[in-house]
Amino acid sequence: MIELIIVEDSPALITCIEKLLIENTNYKIRIKASNGFDVVQKLKTTPIKPRIAIVDINMPIMDGVCLTQFLAKNYKEIFVIGISLYDHIEAFSAILLAGAKGFICKSNLTLLPEAIDKVKQGDTYIDPSVRKEWEKYEEKIKDKKDIISEFRFSDTQIEHLQLIPTDLTLKQIASITNQSTHTVHQHQKEIKKKTGLSSRTSQVVFSIKYGISKVFRIRF
Repeated sequence: MIELIIVEDSPALITCIEKLLIENTNYKIRIKASNGFDVVQKLKTTPIKPRIAIVDINMPIMDGVCLTQFLAKNYKEIFVIGISLYDHIEAFSAILLAGAKGFICKSNLTLLPEAIDKVKQGDTYIDPSVRKEWEKYEEKIKDKKDIISEFRFSDTQIEHLQLIPTDLTLKQIASITNQSTHTVHQHQKEIKKKTGLSSRTSQVVFSIKYGISKVFRIRF
């Protein structure tokens, strides 16, 4: 039995995915959520952790990229398959770079069973319609220098910079990272000290510019 998480802000699409997967008795949907923050909270009270998370890239509050980064760090046993309405590289590259094991265009959701079977083994599955584009992009960035290394951010500070472009409040970030709001505030001060950036907006721009996180403004 493969236990699943479905994270999608469209109830109609969640129903569509359920109908597609319910035909396979080897699948059990353990968690359904409309955004990443909802998933983080539900995982805290779920004793049996699902194996695969099917994650929409664009969602309110905490999007699919930030959720994938969080799962890759805190729940390494959960593999992510990203889904998106769009099939261009800008629409899906960030979730793969964040640690997703697979990606499927929403127009090709019938590929989900094939992708799940592949990803559950730790392999990567990319929608055939965009596979060549991803391989070219992956080759292009392979030797990219880590621009942020000079700032010597701690892992916790990097995690904070990954979360800051979301709509999460300070309290919600504290909940996700299992820290007090005071500690989160201290990390903000340290980031300000290292970068000279005092406002959240400027830190968001920094995070995006240097590839720490990716914000998707298109909503669908």
